[in-house]
Amino acid sequence: MGVTFGVFPNMEKEKVRDILDELLAFCKEQGIVTMLPVELAHSKGCPGFDINYPESMQQIDIGISLGGDGTFLRMTKYTAQLGIPVCGINVGRKGFLTEIEIPQMKKELKKIYNMHYDIEERCMLHFTIMRNRSLVTQGSALNDVVLSKGNQARLVRLSLSIDGSKRDSSYSADGLVFATATGSTAYSLSAGGPIVHPLLNVTVITPVCPHALHTRPLVVPGKDEITLKAQPPYSEIQLAADGVIAAQILPGDVVRIKHSQLKSKFIKLADSCYYDTWQQRLQKGEEF
Repeated sequence: MGVTFGVFPNMEKEKVRDILDELLAFCKEQGIVTMLPVELAHSKGCPGFDINYPESMQQIDIGISLGGDGTFLRMTKYTAQLGIPVCGINVGRKGFLTEIEIPQMKKELKKIYNMHYDIEERCMLHFTIMRNRSLVTQGSALNDVVLSKGNQARLVRLSLSIDGSKRDSSYSADGLVFATATGSTAYSLSAGGPIVHPLLNVTVITPVCPHALHTRPLVVPGKDEITLKAQPPYSEIQLAADGVIAAQILPGDVVRIKHSQLKSKFIKLADSCYYDTWQQRLQKGEEF
């Protein structure tokens, strides 16, 4: 039985458009069935899937992103719910989440087609926002959940409780980043957080520009639930999951963040090693 690739390309990048045609030609040559988003599928002569209808993605065996880390994150929003293993082709800068560089694309895709790979299960975060004891919204994130100031210049003031602690911590900062180990090399790292091996079951709490010298990043076990509330004087606060704004936080709202039951299944190729690549990826972004 053959393997079906579901390709998630970032068509806003000119380079992606060129590489997509090369990828599709290679897959056709190898006899690999390739599915594309419905808005592209017809013009490329491929079967299509619609991200708004998960049932249309059930034929996909492997999810392939074509772009940078942002493209990869958008893909996992859908593939994690269906348990689809994923891999990224890096057409971005650092590409921490992607596994394949363009020069090795054909060789590595052939390995995936022949099932010469391992699977790493990566933790994800789940958040809920409660207002007057009613659910406002909920969602998941592979990299991070961020509470930050909106258009106002005021600091965000939040109380934070971990695993039902009796004494809340208070934070005054431009924002708070709650990252998985996978997301520790994203916004959290830019804000001064630690690099954490992606297989660790932890949550990294990193304040953004805190208004106190003693406020430092904190790493807590993944089993611990984090509860947040806005504190007076109130300012505009927004919650974003993997860079996408999910809701505005109002006075009295209760935000809870914990590890999700969902896992994202990363394809890992035999010749890649996290310790060999993370410094290269950091330095790569500085070349632009």
